[in-house]
Amino acid sequence: MKPRSGADSRCSHPENAPYKWVFDYDSANERVKELDDWLNGLDFFARNHYLGEIDGLLEDAAAGKIANVGHTRSPIKPVRVDPDLYELRLQVLQRKLRFYHAEPLNHPTVLVKLHKHIKRTWQDGNVSWECAKRDQDEQMEFAVSRYRIT
Repeated sequence: MKPRSGADSRCSHPENAPYKWVFDYDSANERVKELDDWLNGLDFFARNHYLGEIDGLLEDAAAGKIANVGHTRSPIKPVRVDPDLYELRLQVLQRKLRFYHAEPLNHPTVLVKLHKHIKRTWQDGNVSWECAKRDQDEQMEFAVSRYRIT
């Protein structure tokens, strides 16, 4: 099996766009709330600016305009197989925001929003590398569990 890249995602294929976002994030999830609360805690202009960046990322994804630049700063990354799960990435200030979605084969024009969160990193100094990795895996598993119920 060839290694997957962000270029495998619909989000990198404008020729088949526009894609439609369906489903939505679980607003009761503590990590979704954490992200929303953090954004809402920013001053008015910063909040609106960064909400605009997030909207722009999702709009570019739906238009198939997300470029896979082939390294760690790529805004899209495949993170799971069966089901295929992709991570859209955005850094806001010092926070790494992650947005997970799926692309069901039987709905070729659909992108399924599954989960979003602020990534915990060992560089933050408050968690070990192992804890950060375990947390990231848990967030992806939560996204997969939501996809399996849609």
